[in-house]
Amino acid sequence: MFFNMANRKKGKKEKKEAHQENKKEEIEITEGKEKEEGQKEPLKEEKREIDKKISEKMEKEIKILLVIMIIAFVLFFVFIWISKTAAFSFKYEDLKFRKEAYGNIIFYHTQINIARPDGRFVYDLYLRNDPRKLEKIPANFSVMNISMNVVASFAPEVDRCPYAPLAGVAIGNFFSALKVNISGATADADFANSTGKPFVTCENAVNQTIIEFRVSNESSIKQENTCYIINVKNCEVLETTERFVLSSFIKLLDFTNSIKK
Repeated sequence: MFFNMANRKKGKKEKKEAHQENKKEEIEITEGKEKEEGQKEPLKEEKREIDKKISEKMEKEIKILLVIMIIAFVLFFVFIWISKTAAFSFKYEDLKFRKEAYGNIIFYHTQINIARPDGRFVYDLYLRNDPRKLEKIPANFSVMNISMNVVASFAPEVDRCPYAPLAGVAIGNFFSALKVNISGATADADFANSTGKPFVTCENAVNQTIIEFRVSNESSIKQENTCYIINVKNCEVLETTERFVLSSFIKLLDFTNSIKK
C-alpha cells in the first residue's frame, strides 16, 4: 500500500513536470513566432518604401516622356506651318507675294503702294502666273513715255486667244489705277471695217500711247517711242500682259524711290 501511494505521488509529480515542460515549450514557440513577426515587419516596411520609390520614379519618367512627346508634337506642327507659309509666300523685286487659292484658281497676290496726282493708295495686284516665271519673257521698255491717254490695240489672232479677255481686264485695271484713260481698238483694218472697232496701230496713232498686241514667234515686250509692242507667242497673251503690268509697277516704284533719295 505504501508502495502504491509512492507511485501515485511520483506519477502526479511527473505529470506536473511534463505539463510545465509543455507550457514552457509553448511559451518559447510563441516568443519565437513573435520574434519572427517582429523581424518581418521592418522587411515589409522596407519593401513598401522601395515599391513607393519605384512607383514615384516611373510616374516621373512617364511625365517627362509625355512632356517630350507634347513638345515634339507642337514643334512638328510649327515646322509644317512654317513650311507651308514659306511655300505660299515669297519675295520678288522687293514685293511680297502670297499664293492664294480661290476654288481651283491660283492667284499670286501682292499689295503695291502707288503714288499718283491725287495722292497715294494701296493697289492689290492679282496675277494668274507666278511672277518669277514671268521673268523669262524679255521686257525692254520705260514707263516715262506713257501719256494720260492709252489705247490697247489687239491683232485679231491675239484677240481670239482664250485668255485675251482676262488680259484686257488686267491692262485696263492697271491704267485705271494710275488714273490713265484707256480704250480698246483693233490692229487690223479689215477687222475694224467688219466690226466697227477703231483701227489703231503704232503707225497711225496721234498724241496717244499705244499698247499693241502682235502675233510673234517669241513672247516679248519692247518700246518704240510712245508705242509699246507686246509680242505674243502661242496665245501667251495673259503671260505677256502680266509681265508688262508687273514690270511697269516695279519701274514706277523704282522711280518713286529714287526721287525720295
